[in-house]
Order: sequence, then C-alpha cells, then structure tokens
Amino acid sequence: MNPVGGYPTAIAARNPVLARQGSQRRLAMPRLKVRLAERVALVLWFLYFPLSSIFIFSSGVPQIADYVFLVLAIHVVLFSPLRPHSGTAHVSHAIFLFAGYAFLVNGVWSLLLEDRSVLTYGFYYAYNGMVAFTTAVLCGWLGRRIVNWTLVSVICGLSLQISVSGIFEIVGARRTLLFNNPVQLAVYAVLLSSIFWVLFPKIHLSRWLSMLTPAAVYGTGAYLAAIAVSRAGVLAMILLILLQSLARAKYMISALVLAGAVLWFGVGDEVSKSVNNRFIDKSQSFTEELQHRGYDRIWHYPEHLLVGAGEGAFERFSDRELHSTYGTVLFSYGIVGSILFARIFWQMFCQYGIASLLYLIPAFAFGSTENGLRHSEFWILIVLICFISYQARSANAGQFLHGRLSSCAVSQRRVRPSRQ
Repeated sequence: MNPVGGYPTAIAARNPVLARQGSQRRLAMPRLKVRLAERVALVLWFLYFPLSSIFIFSSGVPQIADYVFLVLAIHVVLFSPLRPHSGTAHVSHAIFLFAGYAFLVNGVWSLLLEDRSVLTYGFYYAYNGMVAFTTAVLCGWLGRRIVNWTLVSVICGLSLQISVSGIFEIVGARRTLLFNNPVQLAVYAVLLSSIFWVLFPKIHLSRWLSMLTPAAVYGTGAYLAAIAVSRAGVLAMILLILLQSLARAKYMISALVLAGAVLWFGVGDEVSKSVNNRFIDKSQSFTEELQHRGYDRIWHYPEHLLVGAGEGAFERFSDRELHSTYGTVLFSYGIVGSILFARIFWQMFCQYGIASLLYLIPAFAFGSTENGLRHSEFWILIVLICFISYQARSANAGQFLHGRLSSCAVSQRRVRPSRQ
C-alpha cells in the first residue's frame, strides 16, 4: 500500500480530508526545518561582526569570528540552495578568480622558497573568497532580512568598541582596544561604517531616528579612527561623512556636529596631540613616505611585475610588508593579478554604474597607505553593495513598469467607445 500522508490509499480515497491533512503535515516538517536553518544562519551572521573585533590570538591566525564564519559557511552548504544572489553572481565569481590566483601565486612561491609562511597568505585569500561566496549565497537565500540583521550587528560591533574604550583605561597614545594593533581598529571602523552607509537607506525609521542613527554611527567610526591615531582612517571617515551627506543633505549637519562633538570631547589631549603630530609634524617627504610604505620595491624589483612576487618572506626586499592595497596587488600578484582585481570593480561598474563604486571610496582611500585585502569585511562590503544595487534597480524597474501600465490603462479608458 502506498501511503498518502500516513494513510493507506484506500482510506485516503474514502476520506479526502484525512489525505489532505496528512499532506499538509508532510509539507510542514520541511518548512519548519527550512525556517530553523534560516534562523541559525541569521544568528551566526549576526555574531560575526561584533566577534570580528575581538582578537584573542596573535595576528595572522584565525580568530573567534573566523571560526564562527566557517561554521556559517558549512551550515550554508548543508541547508541552503547554494546559489548566489543573481545580483552578486558575477562579482562573487570575479572575487573567486582573484582569490584563486592569489592562492596559486603564494603556493608556487612557497615551494620555490621552501617557506610555508608564504602559503599562509594564500589561505587568507582562499578564506576571503569563501567569505564573499557565502555572503552572496546568504543574500539569495535570506533576501532583505539580511539587511536588518547586518545593520544591528554592525551597530553592536561599534558599540562594543566604544564600551571598551570607556570602561578600560588603555595606556598609550595609539589605542588598540580589543585588536592587536591600531591599524586593525581603524580599518574596522571604516569598513563597518561603510557597510552601514550602504544598507541604512533601505530601512524605514522615524524622522529623528533616521537622522540621529547615522550621525551616531559615523561619529563612533570617526572616534575609533581618531583614538587609533590613523591618518588614513580619519581621512577615510571624513570622506565617508561628506559623501553620504551629499546624497542625503539633511544628515550633513547632524553627522558633522555629532562627529565633531565626539572627537572634541571624547579623545584626550594625548590622542589629540598624536593626531596633530601625524598630520602636521610629518617631516618625511613624499619620496620618503613611499619608501616607508614599501612602494619602492615596485621599481627596485621590476622582474616581479608580470605574475607577482607573492606575499611573505619580506627579507627578500626590505623586511617589512607593503603598506598599500594597490601596491600589494601590483607587486605581489603582478599585472595578471591586477587585471583580475580590477575586473571585480569593472563588473560592478558594468552592472550598476559609477554610483556603486562611490561606496568604496573610503575603503580605497584607506588602502592607499594600508593593506586592507586581508580584512573579510572589505569583501563582504563589495557583495552587499551589489546586492543593494540590484534591489534598487529592480525597484526602479518595477515602478517604471507600473507607471507605464497605469498610463496605458488610462489611455485605453479614454479611447474606449461609448455604448449607445
């Protein structure tokens, strides 16, 4: 006997109500499992951003947030449709290609130099490629729910750093808070503020909350960059505040006033003097600054410009890494890697126009003096920009189609002959 909803076929034929109830119960269980899987994914995603600001182990090894995201990735593989959102598919594929090439280059140099530490840098890019793909799949699986959860998570992450800065008295001009070095704190503030900038216009709040919330978030980001005494971080936050204010002029006054008040009253005299010293009393010339950041190895070792020298084993050059996103891409992965890296943003431009790239200006500004490629939030930001841009384009297309259909309906009513 073939069961239908737990009942034999003959009984089901005699009692259709029992058959229908059995089918509903059979369908309800998978739905409950799907909802539970979605809730678990949202919770893991929510935990990632606050935990990514807590560094327990030394730099260069996985932290708590990395293990959480790995669990999230496994969960996505097991329970999701495993299809990237259609608006993020091309960009996530481009990111995956660049990450794969970076892993290959570092793997080859690790074999040639017989240095396993070089391969570690390849795993950084493999991990971030996985992060980008997982984020793209989550956008397709969870849809707009990911917007609200991400915004709350970002606010919690920034609030955690503010709480730590207020509770614990930290010695030294350059603060690190829960990070291992001040650069990590500054790039965290810039990237999370950028993610908030991308997502916040997609939610609806009251008038006062829609003005005060961005001002508080951007003021917090500027404060964290200031206590880290990061010139690149402070400049990036200034650019972010100005850019979002151009798009939403009513937020300009509140954002600038609150950010200025936080910086004026929040940072101490020691931090203020340190920031001034780094901006004003910089005695290095432009050429010396390039050498200090490691740009000079690009023209001192031109033989690596085609396929790249890989990262790590810095004693080959100057015993320190290149403090630049663009310089690292060009020198470590060559012209081939630079083309693959540029292809990511070319895909964004072709699909969503120049407006999608404006969200990356603060991160690009920070990348001129620091290497931000290994920070997973940078790759998450790119995927979320594509997701939100696709949503906005679809909404505009829907409004346009609705308007055209409405106008056609009105025209037909006007020309319809009267019945007499």
